[in-house]
Amino acid sequence: MVNARRSLSGKLMVVMLVTTAIALASAGVALMYTDLRDNRAAWAEDLRTEAAILALGVTPALSFNDREYAQRSLDALQARDSIHVAALYAADGSLFAQYARADQPGPPATRPRIPGGGGLHIDGEHVLVMKPVIQGNETLGTIYLSAQYDLSGRVSAYLNVLGAVMIIGLIAALLASSWLHRVVTRPMESMATVAQAIIEKRDYSFRAEKTTDDEVGVVIDAFNKMLDEVQSHARALETSEKLYRAIGESINYGVWVTDADGRAIYISDSFLRLVGLTMQQAANDGWGSVLHPDDIEETMAAWKECARTGNNWYREHRMMGVDGKYHSILAQGLPIRDAAGRVQRWAGINLTSAVSRTPNAPCSRPTGARTSSWPRSRTSCAIRSRPFAMPCASSIRTPRMTGNASGDAKSLHARCSACRCCSMTCSTCRASRAASSSSRRTTSTSSRSSASRWKPHGHCSTPNSTNSW
Repeated sequence: MVNARRSLSGKLMVVMLVTTAIALASAGVALMYTDLRDNRAAWAEDLRTEAAILALGVTPALSFNDREYAQRSLDALQARDSIHVAALYAADGSLFAQYARADQPGPPATRPRIPGGGGLHIDGEHVLVMKPVIQGNETLGTIYLSAQYDLSGRVSAYLNVLGAVMIIGLIAALLASSWLHRVVTRPMESMATVAQAIIEKRDYSFRAEKTTDDEVGVVIDAFNKMLDEVQSHARALETSEKLYRAIGESINYGVWVTDADGRAIYISDSFLRLVGLTMQQAANDGWGSVLHPDDIEETMAAWKECARTGNNWYREHRMMGVDGKYHSILAQGLPIRDAAGRVQRWAGINLTSAVSRTPNAPCSRPTGARTSSWPRSRTSCAIRSRPFAMPCASSIRTPRMTGNASGDAKSLHARCSACRCCSMTCSTCRASRAASSSSRRTTSTSSRSSASRWKPHGHCSTPNSTNSW
């Protein structure tokens, strides 16, 4: 995060400095080009003016054919470093007098022609000027000047000035970037620091510092209010998670959650303690490793099909516990869908099954439950939990009997109570009711009153009965 903050500040500073430098350089180049063009044109005009003055000075020399005076006039041009060659031509075009610096070739022997006419020709740094010497209406001769414009010196001087201006401009840009860093970058860094702290510590109590009341301050306020909402939701979620975790752990075999494809992502500790697995071992399809060998293939296939189709899950299976015994578990689950109806994950519970159907053990159904509404299992018709098992009528009330009849009835009652249902069906119940009827005739009034409230078991169904749920 420190590097990120430095990068943000550095980028802002670099952008400002580069922008300032580019603006100053572009403006400097444009100004320098304009200045060089105008300065060279002005310098050429000055050179033409100097040629006109020189023409006035050599007019007497041409009039009286005084070459010595004309030569002295041309030699005076050595004071002007930019003029390399000078010449005075007579009216017929012959060379009358000349001047040339030591490192320069002499002027042409006859009067040259200047391209374009007008008496001035500029070719880069080289400037040619020709000025006619006129007295009255008579042309006495022509002044010829060849000069060198010092472009490099002018550019060098201009660049020195431009460099100084750019340095001053960059310093001003640096000061401006420091101000922007305080006004813009620092609040952004504050939010970045808070965001990084929240990511690292998962603590939503951090808040960004508000330093201005402008748009950046509005952003800081919005950021802090958003954190308030997130913190409130996080606390509510944490409380809800603790509540539902406690509820899940209060169930004997706990709750479970899977992803949309049916891979386990959470299982209660109570179930993990039962089967002796860790969450890592039970994750995905690892919980299937503790299924009974007779149940594992069918159960896993049924679960994958349920996850594929999105139907509710309701199945009883056996699982090996840490005690070395197989425990009958009734698993129930529902798909959790999004607004579009797509399954996002699954959630369910594991219940202890009171009775598992075996060849010799009939099943029970919840008291008051309708046969058509009670869910079925593909492998068993186990009840949801033990408190819902309906006992036989003979176990609700024990008949009072005397003599052998009482002993026989007690024996029958013991047999009926042992199976906890009406597997003896009609013969046992009829014998029990007959013995009970005989006993009621010899009991007290209170006993007869109690007996009168006893109702016989209206339908005693076996697992193969058509009323079986």
